[in-house]
Amino acid sequence: MKKVAFYPFNKITRGLIKFSDLLDFEIASVVDFGFYKEEGFREGDEYFEDICITASLTKALADVDTLILNGEGVSMEGMKDFYATGGLKEKWKELIKFADQKGIEIINIHKVEDEELRMWLQEKDIAINNYDKSREYIQKYITEAEKLDVADKITKIGIYATRGCIGKFTTQMTLLRSLKEANEKVGAIITEPTSYLFNQYDGDYLRLNVKGHPLDAIQYMSATAKYAEKDGKEYLLFSDQQSLTGNVETLNMVLYKVGMLKEFNPDIILLIVGYDDDDVIEECLNVLQVYSDTKKPLALMLPDCVQVKYGQYKKKSPKEIEERKKELKEKFAIENIELIKDIDNIRDLITNQ
Repeated sequence: MKKVAFYPFNKITRGLIKFSDLLDFEIASVVDFGFYKEEGFREGDEYFEDICITASLTKALADVDTLILNGEGVSMEGMKDFYATGGLKEKWKELIKFADQKGIEIINIHKVEDEELRMWLQEKDIAINNYDKSREYIQKYITEAEKLDVADKITKIGIYATRGCIGKFTTQMTLLRSLKEANEKVGAIITEPTSYLFNQYDGDYLRLNVKGHPLDAIQYMSATAKYAEKDGKEYLLFSDQQSLTGNVETLNMVLYKVGMLKEFNPDIILLIVGYDDDDVIEECLNVLQVYSDTKKPLALMLPDCVQVKYGQYKKKSPKEIEERKKELKEKFAIENIELIKDIDNIRDLITNQ
C-alpha cells in the first residue's frame, strides 16, 4: 500500500488527511459524490489540504494501488433519505466495480453489513478486505497478555471530553506527533477505525465488541497496555469515544464507559472541554473523582474552533479564548488550561513528571 484513494470525504477521512504525516503511505485523492441533500451530487472538484475530492472515478483512481472505504453508500451521517433517493448505493457499486477492474486492492474499515451489497459482491466475485476481529482472536489476545512479564511502568494517558466532535482524536494525534518529535517512545490506542492505517493499537469499539460482549473490549484495553510496554513504549495514549458522561443511552453503555475508565486506569488525564458546558465538566470531574485513581485532570484542553454543522466550524476569537481560560481556571481550580493546538506545553508537563 503506497498510494491510496479514500471514499467518502467524512470525519474519518478528514482526520487521516490532517495527520497524513503519521502515515506510511500517500493519500492521492478522495472519492465523494455529494454532501448535503440540498446540494445534490458533487459537480467539479474541491480540495482539502491539497487533497483532491472528486466524483470522477477516472481521476481519483488514476494511479492508486489501494481504495479504502469508510462507508457503503447507505445511511451514513444520518442522511438516509438522501442516500436512498439519490441512488448513492448504486454509485458505490460503480466505484467498487471500477476499482476491481483496475486491479486496485479494496479495503473496508469494517466488514460490509448491508445484505444486498454483500450479495452483490458475491455475485460479482469481488473481494473486499477488512480489519475485523473474531471473538476468538480477541479472547486469545487477552489471555496471552496475562502471560506477559512486564513491570507496569508505562505511563498511560487518558483523553476524555464533555461531548463528541470536540477534539479528542485531534488531541490524541497531536500529542502523539509531539511526543514522537521529542523522541519519546509512544504509542496510541485509536478508537477511530483507523488504527491499522497509523500502525497503532486498535481500540475501535465496533470491532472489539463482537456479538455484544463489551467486557471483551474493556479487557482488551488493559491487555493492549501490556503489549505496548512489551513493545518498548514508555507512553500510551487512549482517546475515549463520545462524552465521558453524556450520549450514553443504555445501561450497557454506561457500564462500558465506567468499566473502560477503570480498566485503562490512566496515570494522566486530559479533559477536552467547550465554551458552554460547565455542568457537564462538573459531571466529568465527579466521575473521574469516583472511578479514576488519578482523580483530577492534568489539564483542561480547549479547541480554538467549534463545530456548528457537520463539517463546518466556527473559529473562536483570541478574546473569547482568553475569557474562557480564565473562567475555567477560576471555577474548577485546575491550573493548566491550554488550547489543543498548543499541546507542546502539555507534552513538557507530561515528560517532566
